[in-house]
Amino acid sequence: MEFEVGDHVFLRVTPTTGIRRAIKSRKLTSKYIRLYKINRRIGLVAYDITLAPHLVNLHNVFHVSQL
Repeated sequence: MEFEVGDHVFLRVTPTTGIRRAIKSRKLTSKYIRLYKINRRIGLVAYDITLAPHLVNLHNVFHVSQL
């Protein structure tokens, strides 16, 4: 799967990414969280995305499998 700069993608939430702890995990937390804009492509499988202010403590580069 490939994306272009400027595309909007959903960020996939899994226990291994640490995102679940950052967004106040609840029993019925959704698998994907809101749309984020891709700023740039890094290598073949990584993307730099713009995160929401409440996720500022996370690294903003994600593998394509998380998008």
